[in-house]
Amino acid sequence: LSAKLNPSYGYVAHKPDTKEIIASWRGSTVFMDFVKDLTFVPVSWPAGIPGSKVHLGFLQAYQAAAQSIEVEISKLVAKFPDYSIVITGHSLGSAQATLATVDLALRHPEWVGKMKLFTYGEPRVGNPVFAAWLSQQALPIYRVVYGGDMAPRLPFRFMGFEHHSQEVWYDKSGALRFQGSNGESPYGQNSLTVLQWDATVHYKYPGL
Repeated sequence: LSAKLNPSYGYVAHKPDTKEIIASWRGSTVFMDFVKDLTFVPVSWPAGIPGSKVHLGFLQAYQAAAQSIEVEISKLVAKFPDYSIVITGHSLGSAQATLATVDLALRHPEWVGKMKLFTYGEPRVGNPVFAAWLSQQALPIYRVVYGGDMAPRLPFRFMGFEHHSQEVWYDKSGALRFQGSNGESPYGQNSLTVLQWDATVHYKYPGL
């Protein structure tokens, strides 16, 4: 791994009162420096989705702990078969959560009906093929974007990256706007101009 981008920290746990297995990744405090300095490199992944490409740095960060995370989730699924599987993360952690969702859905298709994905300040993780595949899966997805947070605008679309659905945007007034099946809706954060982007709000998500 690059010295600039170390894996985020997180946890796998279970929550009996809501019957949830939770895999959560913390955001990296160096994330914004990372996105400003790094050349974004797409690589082919996963093998189960022909034509899919993802960001190399995000993939390396996810793979650093992917096997142990899968083992822990598998143990909890076996112990609590009626629990849902909630996958979540912020910033770099949101990219890892997205990759984990795709990876686990391919490795364990029997889990898809239990899975939910919630991300906060997620950058673009993969190419249009990757984004479309994830968007079409039969699981709830909420990609939360706060105001003019700059992180979700990166990497740029002209570099070959695209967002999956569904975007849930906190607009300028603080209202939640659900963007549905269009991963790059013109009515969500994409409606903002470059002058309205704001790197400072990346760590100010409600509840963070």
